[in-house]
Amino acid sequence: MKTKLCRWIAVAVIVVALVAVAIVKWQQDEVRIVSAAEESAIADALLAKELSGPRYFNAPAPITAEEDGRWIGVADADAQVSRVVSERNLSPHARREVEALIGKLTESNPSRMVGGKRINLNRLNLSLDSLGK
Repeated sequence: MKTKLCRWIAVAVIVVALVAVAIVKWQQDEVRIVSAAEESAIADALLAKELSGPRYFNAPAPITAEEDGRWIGVADADAQVSRVVSERNLSPHARREVEALIGKLTESNPSRMVGGKRINLNRLNLSLDSLGK
């Protein structure tokens, strides 16, 4: 009787061990190692998805994978101020803060030969959310 019980325990331990090994192997197959550049691109895409909609500044055209981040021209940002202020029900004082924020976040295009001043869209929208806090 004791021998049968020992066999059942041994079989149960082996089955549990095999199931544990199968689970670990399955989880390892689901994990994909990404490079720092891929990680940054994924984070930017998730952030852009979170900071989109009528309450935020939007890119005038779809962003391509080759572009360095999500950028918007100053004229495009200025053209969207009224909509963003209206959607957020902001006061005239807050509108001036949004306009000042655009000026503060404006930077030159690194190539200087192509394109004018620009603003990082994710940084602008994150800063917009933090206004008045």
